[in-house]
Amino acid sequence: MEDIKYWVAFHQVYGIGPATFTELEARFGDLESAWRAPVSDLIAAGVRPKVAAEADRFRDNNEPDEVMGTLDRLDIQALHLRHPDYPARLAETPMAPSVIYLRSNTGMLLQADEQAIAVVGSRDATPYGFEMTRRLSYDLARAGVTIVSGLARGIDSAAHKAALEAGGRTIAVLGSGLDRIYPQRSIPLADRIVQSGALLTRVPAGSECAPSALPTS
Repeated sequence: MEDIKYWVAFHQVYGIGPATFTELEARFGDLESAWRAPVSDLIAAGVRPKVAAEADRFRDNNEPDEVMGTLDRLDIQALHLRHPDYPARLAETPMAPSVIYLRSNTGMLLQADEQAIAVVGSRDATPYGFEMTRRLSYDLARAGVTIVSGLARGIDSAAHKAALEAGGRTIAVLGSGLDRIYPQRSIPLADRIVQSGALLTRVPAGSECAPSALPTS
């Protein structure tokens, strides 16, 4: 889908989030037209003046094809909210991310991932907590359930590792760009997950794990 590059390019602009994407689609019909529109038209579409000015500065220095080229070099795929492979259940949530980013050697998210369970918990769990996480995640993964967690140390990492040991599938949802794995100690685990599962984030490439890196409205 050719229009993905315009979604991704707009998504790099701080302050442009789901609500703004909706406004741009409603006003222009497609994101390519919005990308080429003057600042005054962006503001008329409901984009805050400060954000519209930031988008204009970004456009002056970046071409959508170049933005996508960076993702290609990093082996990162992007899916926008209208893409047929965008996770259906995620799309149904309030303020679903306009763009998500994916790293996986298996390609896009699989239909089997619709049967998934999130396993998250303390970074400093008890031995009992670790053992139960391992057992539950292992058994669920063996049964074909995708284990979803956050790659953090503690329960998250234990859940991912158990799913991999079971020969199952696991997805790590990150709060940073996929080229900025956090914590760094989890990079080897992330590399293992990519082989049979996926890394997923709503945060553009190059963004560190920080609230200021997240899109807003």
